[in-house]
Amino acid sequence: MLAIGGDTDTLFYEIVALGDMGEPSSPTTDAIVHYLASRQNPSGAWARSAGPRTPMESSTISRTAWSIRALKTYGWPARNKEFNERIARGRRWLLAARPATSYEEADRIMGLRYAGAPETVLSAAAQSLVNEQKDDGGWSQNPYLASDPYATSVVLSTLSEAALLKPADAAYGRGVRYLLQTQFPDGSWYVRSRSPKLQPYFQSAFPYEHDQWISAAATARAVMALAPAAALENRAAR
Repeated sequence: MLAIGGDTDTLFYEIVALGDMGEPSSPTTDAIVHYLASRQNPSGAWARSAGPRTPMESSTISRTAWSIRALKTYGWPARNKEFNERIARGRRWLLAARPATSYEEADRIMGLRYAGAPETVLSAAAQSLVNEQKDDGGWSQNPYLASDPYATSVVLSTLSEAALLKPADAAYGRGVRYLLQTQFPDGSWYVRSRSPKLQPYFQSAFPYEHDQWISAAATARAVMALAPAAALENRAAR
């Protein structure tokens, strides 16, 4: 089988988006799950041989976590035993993995949650990630960089979805304030690209030119991070 451009990285983002929208299983999701399953390593991880595009297509931890989520969401009964075994192998690999970036830590938590890891493991990992929050309320992609909206939004949206950090928590509130302060007047968020330029540049109509792809992703994740806080505020106003 041959994947589309971006290989597994493109596929697991697409299938998880379908799951978030509540789309039912289909021949498309079946094909994606079959392909993702075939790409798992004997170690239990999902890796990719192509050059990395940091941060969204650079991590074996992230790739493994998202693939587990895809198998868990769209696996089908006839291959249930196989998929459960693959998820279990992925869980063991993630439990031993050591994240080097904030988005790897967040994705590891997400993958372990879908793989059925103990709550104690998830809570400890979440607290470790919360402790990395910077004085400005944001999170950085790695220890050598300043806070940015992408890393901050990934942490907040992931921990919120996993019910490991609530919008009413102080750390969440500080993260929300950071995002509100860094939003541009047009509604977008800016993040500087760190990805190697593998393709000729073209204008997608999103702001920030050569930094538009990661900024578009950061804007989407920022909305996901702010939504729970907005819902809390709306309930309090009633």
